[in-house]
Amino acid sequence: MWLPADSAERIEQAVIAAEAHTAAELVVVGRPFSGSYRDVEYLFGLACALAFLGWALFAERVVPVEAVVPTLALSWLAGGLLCRFSPGLRRLMTPVARRRRQALDAARLAFLERGVDATRGRTGVLVHVSFLERRVDLVADRGAREALGDEALARAGDGLADALRGPDPIPAFCEGLVALGRALGEPLPRGEDDVDELCNIPLLHGGAG
Repeated sequence: MWLPADSAERIEQAVIAAEAHTAAELVVVGRPFSGSYRDVEYLFGLACALAFLGWALFAERVVPVEAVVPTLALSWLAGGLLCRFSPGLRRLMTPVARRRRQALDAARLAFLERGVDATRGRTGVLVHVSFLERRVDLVADRGAREALGDEALARAGDGLADALRGPDPIPAFCEGLVALGRALGEPLPRGEDDVDELCNIPLLHGGAG
């Protein structure tokens, strides 16, 4: 997925607008993919090599013996590279459960790396976007999680993921962030002495898929 050049700025403004409604602290992290898919690339390369071998064995045209092994190696390499640079193909080759698990593991790690667990009221919420997996996972600290509930957080994450798959993804995603802020504002209203503890600028590693 291609992101417009001003995506970071627009998301930052949406985070600020969301936090105007709530004492919760939102942090947005986006990455092209979560975890390694090297084995998937190898497997697809192997499938390409086997496809060539099957064609070589049964084709009417005789393939020189000395060309078989080099062409097998090239088929494996080409298939692996095709899979590496094709997010849709990697997604197709990977079970849904694995994509979900890897995205959630990456979100939990980013929650700690970005210090979302360090707010004084334990109200940090990480919004973690995995573009290849087409997932948005919300990892909330204890205060925010208890206030809104796991089911509501999961629904909010699904809504943000749907927004990114729409025809105009960034505005829809920003609207979803503001809506999340409003939802958090009911159980966690913003106080007069509220201090912005976490950075509002999203960390976007790039978009793909």
